[in-house]
Order: sequence, then structure tokens, then C-alpha cells
Amino acid sequence: MNKKISTAVGILIIVLVITIFAGGILAYQNGWISKFYISTPAEEKSLITAEEVVPFIKIISPNGGENWVFNTTNDISWESYGIDAVSINLMVYYDGDYDFMVIADGIPANIGKYSYQIKSQLPLTTAEKFKIQIIGYNNGSKITDESDKDFYVREVISGNNVQEIVGDFCHNRNKSIKSFSLVNFEVNKEQSVLVICNDNSVPPQSQIYFLKQQGDSYVLIESEGLDAFLTFIQSWRTESTPEIIDIDNDGIQEILAEGSNWGGPCTGHSDYFAIYSPKYDELFYTENSSQFDSQCQNLIYSFYLSPNLQNIEYQAFKLYLEKFKSQ
Repeated sequence: MNKKISTAVGILIIVLVITIFAGGILAYQNGWISKFYISTPAEEKSLITAEEVVPFIKIISPNGGENWVFNTTNDISWESYGIDAVSINLMVYYDGDYDFMVIADGIPANIGKYSYQIKSQLPLTTAEKFKIQIIGYNNGSKITDESDKDFYVREVISGNNVQEIVGDFCHNRNKSIKSFSLVNFEVNKEQSVLVICNDNSVPPQSQIYFLKQQGDSYVLIESEGLDAFLTFIQSWRTESTPEIIDIDNDGIQEILAEGSNWGGPCTGHSDYFAIYSPKYDELFYTENSSQFDSQCQNLIYSFYLSPNLQNIEYQAFKLYLEKFKSQ
């Protein structure tokens, strides 16, 4: 009796195994499961489906905020995958927009680096800021990346006579310059020069630059705060030599400039006062303006302070500029 039961149980187990195995094959053939694999203790295997890596290119440097120097060699670097070759463009910022200049073409992408020197020549010396664009080529398609933010290129001028240095500097920046002036001052105990280059237009248009002395050389300093300051004061119609003053009495000098704009009949006028702080790299300004109403009869006065003066950290500048409100 026991033998019959054992035989029946054995037959039942065999039938179950065959059924499960056949069902698995059927499910695999009909797509009900994607894989069917039985591993053995001696041979462990795992099924890994690797995702396809999409071709890409990414600029590493310059990617924003760097300060290069004209006529010196710097590396443009990138990382990429699935790219055969690249072309490299210099994006040069003039008058509110970028122009593109080809630096190199057909560079093998796997090199990951290209050495380049920006020449100190027009029109590059008049550019405000720069970016790099790299175009990668992959089977007829193009993949592009550019610097996340702008970088700057400084100019180094060597010589012992500061008057000659500044004169040459102005003429190299603009061939129509007929005169220049400079203001010596210190920033963080470093000797610096504020340069005002005047062209021969009527009325003269001033271009203002900031040079820092390094040994026997002067380096052109550029930054977002200084760019904003120079752009602001160069829009004025009246000329005035900026004044060097320590407004917040912290031992670091600021640059104070003032000017005015006059309009035609019934347009009133505006007085401007601006401060550049090397310590904060910020522009602080006030505008005290008057204009006639629509009937051109009554003067309307208004007073503006730059928004960042609401920061408690800048209260010394705010109080200094507010004294111009009554002028």
C-alpha cells in the first residue's frame, strides 16, 4: 500500500514539473515574460540590459568667470562621448550681442583640449566679454555646447612712463582717440589707474577703463560691477573726472562720478551720481530728474536709488547718495 502511494506521489511531482516547465516555455514564446533562464549553482548569471549612452559634449573651461590675459596661451577643454570631431568658436560680445569667430575646425574630440591665444588687437580689445562655443559632429548630426557664463580677457601694458602707457592703451582701443586723462588711486593697497579716453566726436565720447599696477605692468581689470558702472557713466552727456573717495571709511577707496543729461524743450533734465565699490564689485547710483507734464507747464521731480541699496550692508553708500536728493 505504501509503495503504491509513493509511486503515485512521484508520478504527480513529475507531472507538475513538466507542466511548469512547459508553461514557462509557452509564456516565453508568447511574450508573456521577456526572459527565461535557469541558473545552476556552478554558473551564476545575471541579465543586465545596458541603457544606450547618448552622445554629448560639455565645456569644462572656460565656463564662466575666468580672467584670461591677451597674448597668453590658455586651454579650452571639454569632455564628450560619441563625438568624432569638434569645431570651436569664440563668442565675442559687442554692443549687446555676440559675434562668432572660428578658432579651430576638425579637431579630434577625444583630445579634450585645445590651446588658444586671444590677440590684443581690434576689434577684440573693445569686446566687453567672451564665451566659447563647441560644436561636436556625430554621424552627420551636430551637438552644441557653450560656456555657461561669460569670461573676461584682460590687457597687460608694460612700461615705466604711465602717461605713455595710458596714451598707447587708449589709441590701441580706439584709433580715433585724441586725448586722455587718468586718476591714480589705491584699491586694497594696490596702485591703480582710472583711464578716461576721449575721441574726436562732437561732443566727445569718453571710454573709461580701470588698470591695476602689477610690478612694471598694468593689467586691465574687468568685472560685472565695474562694467555696469562704466556703462552707466559713459551714457552721460557731460564730462567730469571721477573722484576717488573712501565713502564708508573702511580704508578702501571707491570711485564717485557725476553727470547730467539735458533733453529738448519740455523734457527737463537729470542729474546722475554713481559709485563703484571695488570691495563689493557693485554699482550704486542715484538719479535726480525733472520733467515737464504733458502740457509742458509744470515740472515733475523724481528721485531714484539703485535697488541693491536696500541691503543693510550698503547703508553707508545709501546715506551718501541721498544727500544729492535736494540738489
